Amino acid sequence: MITMRKGLRAAVATLGLLGSLIAVQAIPSAAQARCNGATSETLYLTVNGTTYAEAIPVAGTCNANGLFRVNFHATQPGFRATYRWQNNGIWSAASGPYSMAWSYVEFYDANSNSLENMCVNNSIGTYICGIDGWATITAAPTNTYSWLNSGF
Repeated sequence: MITMRKGLRAAVATLGLLGSLIAVQAIPSAAQARCNGATSETLYLTVNGTTYAEAIPVAGTCNANGLFRVNFHATQPGFRATYRWQNNGIWSAASGPYSMAWSYVEFYDANSNSLENMCVNNSIGTYICGIDGWATITAAPTNTYSWLNSGF
């Protein structure tokens, strides 16, 4: 009987995770940490109404000089935020601490045109990565949902 209960709990947990992933992908939000011309936009990595991370471009970063500067942090205890970017086919990342403390990263791109996304992970290895309300929940960082940041 105990084995049957464990199996049932595992099945229910798996179905719940799949259901939350489908809901995450079906409900996009509005904000992104990127440049829109000279205007910067903030990213909130949100899953089923819970915000897990926030990224805010540094004032003045959207000036077409190729340098992107952003402050980011996890908004839930026990998670850390990672800001990820791709330049010339190579992905790089900067991670904050397993707390809600703010972190900073800057990177240079000669054509001010990079793919970017954001992840959070907990200490047991669950990753939530994505953009704009679209996310995947995996055991490792993923680039499934990324945005094109240009004009920085």
